[in-house]
Order: sequence, then C-alpha cells, then structure tokens
Amino acid sequence: MPAAFLWHEVLEPRLDLKPTGVEVLSVDGSVWDGRALVRFRRLESIVDWDFDFSSLLALKLGLDVDIESHAGSGRAKVSAGLSEYQLHVEKMDLVLAQLNPLLVRQRIKLSGNAVVNNVILTSNGEQLNSAEGLIAWSGGQISYPAGRTIHEREMPPFKGVLGSSDALGAYIGIRDPQASFDVIEANVSPDGVAMVQIKRRLLDLADEPWPQRSAPEDVVFKIKKPLW
Repeated sequence: MPAAFLWHEVLEPRLDLKPTGVEVLSVDGSVWDGRALVRFRRLESIVDWDFDFSSLLALKLGLDVDIESHAGSGRAKVSAGLSEYQLHVEKMDLVLAQLNPLLVRQRIKLSGNAVVNNVILTSNGEQLNSAEGLIAWSGGQISYPAGRTIHEREMPPFKGVLGSSDALGAYIGIRDPQASFDVIEANVSPDGVAMVQIKRRLLDLADEPWPQRSAPEDVVFKIKKPLW
C-alpha cells in the first residue's frame, strides 16, 4: 500500500497534529518502506522508515527509523510486542545552534553539539519499565533570561546517564567532568510523576549568585508534576 494513501485517507483525518506543532508536508514510498517530509515549527526533517520483517520471528512489529535535518541526524528502532513497547535510539547527533529559532520566544540561545548514544526505553503501555543509555553535550556559550536582562555564559561539557529502578522509575543524572555528583537529576516514577532537581553547583558554573553558606550539592530548584 502506498504510504501517501494510508496517510491522507486513513491517518490524517483522524489525527490532530496542530497542538504538537508538527506538520506532515509530503509522504512517499510504501507502508513498509517509505519517507516523509515533516516540519516542526520552522525545522524540516526527512523521516525514513523501513519495516523490520525479522522482528516477526519474535512476535513483534519493528521499524527502523532514520531522521535527517539541518539540526542533525539520528537512527532509531521502534518495536511493539504483545505486552511491551521499546524505543531504541542507536545514535543521534544534534547541532544545538540550529534549534535556536525554536527558542526565540523563551529568549534562549544554545551552542555546541549534543550526542545521544544507545538510549533504550521500554514500556508496557501504562508506564516506563526501564531506561538506559548515554547523552553528552560538548559545552559552549549559552544565553538565557534572568529577570529583564540576558545572561551569556560559557559552560563546560556535560554528560548524562539514564537508568531505572523500582523506587525511582526511569531517571537521568547529569554532571560536568569535575563534579563527583549529579548537578541535575530527573526521573519519572512508575505512577507517572516527573521530578527535576537542580543542585547549587550548576549556578556556580554559570556564575549566578547564591548564598555561600549552602553546599554545592544542595538542591536549589525542584519541580514535580504528574505526566499521566
């Protein structure tokens, strides 16, 4: 079946993508091996998919997905089994400066390169069962709003490690090369509550003021919100 027929006649009338900011500009190829030109705000990407017939031997439906855009490229595998879904991002390279047009409203500018390596997320459809993988940022100059002014800072590289546990659910810890602890901690609990905690060391690296009677590993900002 042509992928364009499936999209225009079946999927597009039933999917409301406007709230996500995603537009499907064109679709080509077949349902099993096709590609689509997709726009997210002003960033266009080519999404290429190829059905993995070998996954049927394990009673799964699997897709190999490649993404190419001005902001970078990525390769992932998506599979759906009888009781488990898995997303495996084998590799993703991003040039963060290309994302700045998407961040104009937030008055944020980024630079440097971000890399995602072997990130694997599994779910049973109701919650995240496990997470693992590595992410890294090369560091560089960033700018962000601080009140009515814009602060510009040169930041060091950061790396993050994804994992999971029965108590925390899926989590990620991010730290700079000189830190012996995670300066940013985030997790999604098994019941769908997300929490992000930021340590004082991140403010020290950004040369932002904070009472010195606190310790670098003290939490200075925390947000908690249910996702589902």
